[in-house]
Amino acid sequence: MNRSIPIAFTFLLFTLLILWNQQTPADTRWPTYRRDQTRNGISPLQGGMSVAPKVLWSVDLGGRQTTAEQIQFSDLDGDSVEELLRVGRNYIACELLPGQEQWRIDDLPNPKIIGIYDFNRRGRQAILIESNDFRQTKSMVIDGHSGQAFELYQRQSVFGYRYRMANFLRDESGQQLMVVWDGWGNPGQGQQLHLYLWQFDALSNTPKQLLSIHGSGNIFGAQPLIADLEGDDSDELILKRIATNVTPRQPNLIFIGGISQSDIDSIHQVIDQVRSSLPEVEFLLATGAFGTVDPRNPEAIGRVYSFF
Repeated sequence: MNRSIPIAFTFLLFTLLILWNQQTPADTRWPTYRRDQTRNGISPLQGGMSVAPKVLWSVDLGGRQTTAEQIQFSDLDGDSVEELLRVGRNYIACELLPGQEQWRIDDLPNPKIIGIYDFNRRGRQAILIESNDFRQTKSMVIDGHSGQAFELYQRQSVFGYRYRMANFLRDESGQQLMVVWDGWGNPGQGQQLHLYLWQFDALSNTPKQLLSIHGSGNIFGAQPLIADLEGDDSDELILKRIATNVTPRQPNLIFIGGISQSDIDSIHQVIDQVRSSLPEVEFLLATGAFGTVDPRNPEAIGRVYSFF
């Protein structure tokens, strides 16, 4: 009987020791939600509200409560007061700051404002936008004062795309918009280059298309580069494709590399169409793999320089 007491006492101590080791350490007791070793703990905290919350006061700040909009401020009509442009999922709208809607254009899939420009420097802004229905991208210009929209062009299967604003017309004030893009055409057409030039009315921003050129050939990633090469305060244009290098070597001197005869043949059809639309435009083409052009040479001076 006396021997059984120590054995029972030893068994009791061993059991208490096991139970003590199985307890959670103090530093992980609170909070236990995702804090224990197996990351499956349950927080001992419980919350709830016996009375539902209610609005005590509110202030109406005006405007629509819309979550999917982007806004932009700009003085669109030249009155020194900014207007508010709202761009939604399928619309663009213009409002006065107090909230009155001036105009709205609907049915524009995924519209995006590309830029706001005063082409004629008279304070009447033109809004250049794009909409994309995931089949093609439509480019438009909107008169900021009236909200009248004009479609410029559409593009799809695009490889390269650039647009520039510059004064291409020697006897005209203001700027024009030039767009150059290339992409895969319809079956049998191959790669195509598209070149557009627009002039905008000073009173309504109505576009007038001056050039609409389309040519097929080995033309990829064409870019328009604009500079006043002649020093006559009128910009000239250099067209270059993705593999062409145009590097200034010294003042008024351009070095052209990466030119091939096949590229030149591809662009000739574009040049012929430009000449038929604007007879005053002259061209200078490099004929070899490398070449230099000095615009100070009377024979080299032209409205458009095209290197491919």
